[in-house]
Amino acid sequence: MDNARLLPKFQVFLAGPGPYNVGETMTETAIDVAMLESWSAAQCPFTIAYSRQTLDDIRLSAVDAFSSLPGGGTEIGGVLLGKYENERLTITQHLPLESEHAFGPSFTLSPKDQTGLEELLDAARRNFSDLQPAGWYHSHTQSSISLSQADLDLHKRFFPEAWQVALVVRPSPGGSTRAGFFFRERDGIMRTESSYQEWVLDEPAIGQLPAGMPPSSPMPMEELRVAGPVITLPAVAEASAPAITPTHETRSLEPEVPPPPPAPEFLELPVRRPRPRIGVVAASAAVLALAAAAYQTRANWLPRHAASAPPVARTQSKQPAPPPAKQAAHKETGASKPAVPSAQKPPATPAPPSAEATLRKQAAELQKKAAELTQQNTDLLKVNAELRNQKDELTKQTAKLRTELAAQTARSRGLQQQFDQLRQQQQRRRLANQTAAPLP
Repeated sequence: MDNARLLPKFQVFLAGPGPYNVGETMTETAIDVAMLESWSAAQCPFTIAYSRQTLDDIRLSAVDAFSSLPGGGTEIGGVLLGKYENERLTITQHLPLESEHAFGPSFTLSPKDQTGLEELLDAARRNFSDLQPAGWYHSHTQSSISLSQADLDLHKRFFPEAWQVALVVRPSPGGSTRAGFFFRERDGIMRTESSYQEWVLDEPAIGQLPAGMPPSSPMPMEELRVAGPVITLPAVAEASAPAITPTHETRSLEPEVPPPPPAPEFLELPVRRPRPRIGVVAASAAVLALAAAAYQTRANWLPRHAASAPPVARTQSKQPAPPPAKQAAHKETGASKPAVPSAQKPPATPAPPSAEATLRKQAAELQKKAAELTQQNTDLLKVNAELRNQKDELTKQTAKLRTELAAQTARSRGLQQQFDQLRQQQQRRRLANQTAAPLP
């Protein structure tokens, strides 16, 4: 396979002497020095140079995978390609590795994935004669920029050279993406808990040229020649007018997503429900009604029973006669008989109130209380009916708000799809400005 077909086309603007025309489009198989950025650390025995376009493609893939699923999405990875010459590692290409994610969303390779990595490394060595595997990369969605023990074992197995590196990319919900290189130090030890130097992968501006490249000069315009007579018009004095400075309005491609409607107060505050007192009041009213009925029955039955009862005979108490011995003694002494007092009636006492009147009074009081309880029961039934009406009204409002919320959610999804389409168009425009030919 021809390496020139695998590498993208760049529109290179050459400055200085040479047999090149300004704005000439050519297939560049070697990355220009002006399109490279360098990374170095005091502990690293070599300098790392990387293509900005390569790392930007990795960043876009990591961000897309990060947004694919809620809660962090999935992690991606692949192989870095480049050259190592004169203690300088130059990374110019990358090959993504398709993972089956057998252990979850993290980039942990299964035996099938490891076989695929071996085949990918063999294909890179065969198809890229001027490039070699410079290391590997993968993204983190939950953990920090570091290497786990599984990552370290994978690096030792598939990338044993002292100059081969590992790149970790960490996208965040805020939009910024951080990255860091990991390498073997001079003593062969590899630091895994963090990178010596992290940096932010900024999104390049659309149409921005790499540093060191001059902008293209406009093409010379040919002189316009008109056949026939030439009419010279007199010069017209121009009126003095204030200079108008053109203003460029920057419009964002991101659509404005309306905020969700606020939740109503009745959904946030609990509705106080009345205590179940209606049953107690109804039971009390029933007991009082039974008591009043029993009393009324007794009041009707007691006079008839008293009238049918026989009268009781009243007898006067008589004084008993003295014994015969005392009578003889009186005869012998000639004493006169003591006068026997006549029977005296006891003093008249006020008659107690009639039991019938007392019972009637108590029955009236019970009926009055029963009427009050009945009225209270009626009021509670009205309150219960009003509460039921309020509950039905709140239920209707809740259903209406849920319907509106569902409509807002559907509208937000449509706006999100439009935003994704605009972002893809923006990426295509950016890549089209960086490359010679637009992407298909």
